[in-house]
This record gives sequence, C-alpha cells and structure tokens, in this order.
Amino acid sequence: MSEWKTYRLEELCTAKGSYGIGAPAVAYDANKYTYLRITDINDDGTLNRNGLMSVDDEHAEDYILKDITVP
Repeated sequence: MSEWKTYRLEELCTAKGSYGIGAPAVAYDANKYTYLRITDINDDGTLNRNGLMSVDDEHAEDYILKDITVP
C-alpha cells in the first residue's frame, strides 16, 4: 500500500490569487459571457441552466474556463 503524499494548495494551483472575476452578475444575455456560479453546478457536476446569469466586464475573456482532462 502506498503512502499519501501531502501537498500545499499553492503547489497545485496554476495561478496564484486567481479566483475569478470580481464583476457583478447581470441578467442573462446570449451575447455576453455566461457567469458560472457555484449555484449553477448540480450535485452530480452537471450545469443547472435555470437562472443563468451573464457578466458584462471588459476583462471577462480573461476568465474563460479551459477544458482540461484530469487523470
């Protein structure tokens, strides 16, 4: 049996101090980026599309989620 290895959170993060955009959510607009909030994620990991919101900020493009594969 292998031992568990301990990591500090900062060792696993790809960017330090980068949580998300600090802009307020606005009413959903298909022409703007969708603002993904923790309340938009169901317990099974799927997206709850009811009540989606958008973000209207000039820096929103800097916070687009990237598709990654976790082994």
